[in-house]
Amino acid sequence: MSVALRRATPSDFPDVRRITRDAYLRAGHFSADHPYMSVLEDVEHRAEHAQVWVAEAAGRWWRR
Repeated sequence: MSVALRRATPSDFPDVRRITRDAYLRAGHFSADHPYMSVLEDVEHRAEHAQVWVAEAAGRWWRR
């Protein structure tokens, strides 16, 4: 199976937000009410000022 990287599009943002939030919470880096969580969850702002990428396999990106 090949994996391709691509820039996230606005339709990806809800999943990017959820995956990022879940990863930080499950790893125990922050609690859900930590102020930095709002920074991590602001995918729109991050995409305006940086590149947000997703990985695709078989034409679909990973959305567990």
